[in-house]
Amino acid sequence: MTLTGSATLVGASVSGTGGGFFRFGLFDVNGKTDTNGWLGYMAYSTGSNSTGTLYERNAVNTGAFTSSTGATALVSGAAAMGTGIVLTNTQYDFTVNIVRNASNGVVITTSLKRHSDNLDFGSLTFTDATPLSSFAFNRVGFQNTTDTNADQIQMSNVDVTLTPGSLDHFTISGISANQTVGQAITGVTIAAKDINESTVSYNGPVTYSGTANITGTSSSFSAGNLTGVSITPMVVGGNETFIVTGSGKTGTATFNVKAAAAASFTVTGFPNPQALGTAGSVTITAKDAFGNIATGYTGTVQLSTGDGTASLPSNYTFVTGDNGVHTFSGVTFNTAGMYTLTSTDTVTGSITGSQSGIVISPSDGAVSLTVSGFPSPQTAGAEGSVTVTAKTSGGTTSTTYSGTVHFTTSSPLAGLPSDYTFVPGDNGVHTFSGVTLKSEVAPPNGARAMLMKWAGREGVSTPKIDHEHETKKKTSNRRIQSPCGT
Repeated sequence: MTLTGSATLVGASVSGTGGGFFRFGLFDVNGKTDTNGWLGYMAYSTGSNSTGTLYERNAVNTGAFTSSTGATALVSGAAAMGTGIVLTNTQYDFTVNIVRNASNGVVITTSLKRHSDNLDFGSLTFTDATPLSSFAFNRVGFQNTTDTNADQIQMSNVDVTLTPGSLDHFTISGISANQTVGQAITGVTIAAKDINESTVSYNGPVTYSGTANITGTSSSFSAGNLTGVSITPMVVGGNETFIVTGSGKTGTATFNVKAAAAASFTVTGFPNPQALGTAGSVTITAKDAFGNIATGYTGTVQLSTGDGTASLPSNYTFVTGDNGVHTFSGVTFNTAGMYTLTSTDTVTGSITGSQSGIVISPSDGAVSLTVSGFPSPQTAGAEGSVTVTAKTSGGTTSTTYSGTVHFTTSSPLAGLPSDYTFVPGDNGVHTFSGVTLKSEVAPPNGARAMLMKWAGREGVSTPKIDHEHETKKKTSNRRIQSPCGT
């Protein structure tokens, strides 16, 4: 940055010629009214065209800037103070340039001219390779006495103008540490800054990016500031970022984004299929409108189902430690059939969710029947046997099955066994005899294999009996059917 201004010396003490003892001060007063606790830089020349020295005081003390306590001598390059130059009681124009170099050091350049005739007092350049702290400078001063105490060189009513450097980065303000997904953050300000954090005059465009998946709008830059920015984070997580980029420079804001309020439930985990009368567990998860887990949900939920005889847990109020997820145990269906298990907020009925298509099988564990063993091909009208096996959801035989089965077939003249109720001795398997199928499907072209009579007709063909048939397990609520031979 560059500070420019002018000052009029009053009561100047001329004690040297040729630039001897010329001093420049740049200070952070720290609210002090005297020299106690002042921090900053003191630069001076020791004679005409001589090497200047920069002193830095970081430690709070009452000593002069040339003292060894809290002061470090930093030798400059070359001073260019002209011969015979003496400060008098008149107006002077000064320039102070402070920049960071590539090694993160501080380079200070000072210059001074007499306002009346533009007489150049020359310039001094100093480098502080290891600055120990940052200063919010609020005093500048010049003097040419031998006293180096800060209170001898301060000036009042010094007009200082800041000329910032080029764009180095952007700063983002107005975003608090904790935000909510899907909710707009308004009043955000983006500022264009130089390397010394001074605002630069930037009027170019900027783009948004970052892990928070920001959407938003903005207005134009004015005097290096972009105000009226409104952004909306769409990702939940910690340390999410909002990045501004313009002219190859960036600025980043980091914040946490939590889920929005619960808008629905997901109901998952209940076993399907499930045996009648067997207890199971189900997990209820509160979700916001964007599909994130609503970790802050603390409402009360109620479970319900179409089985009027079902045993369900009592209403439950979520606690902070649930983080939006709770598992209910002891959910028991007592009537066979297909059901939906629903969870609903007791206050806000629109917050709801279900697990549907839950099959509750009889307590014997059977969920299907297999029909096998009927001869194929088979002569029309010839008797055959078929075996029916009750199966569990795991594909094993349900040895305790005690249901009643009923046969049907697409053969219009078939002879089928009567309904049969399985007994304990069957162990889930029963063979039925006397099954007669009396329908025929025309043979492939050119096939000649058998002469047969069927339903008063005569002809030569290779008959195939249409023996597709179904067996149905009778229960109070459902019918199970299976094709023959499966």
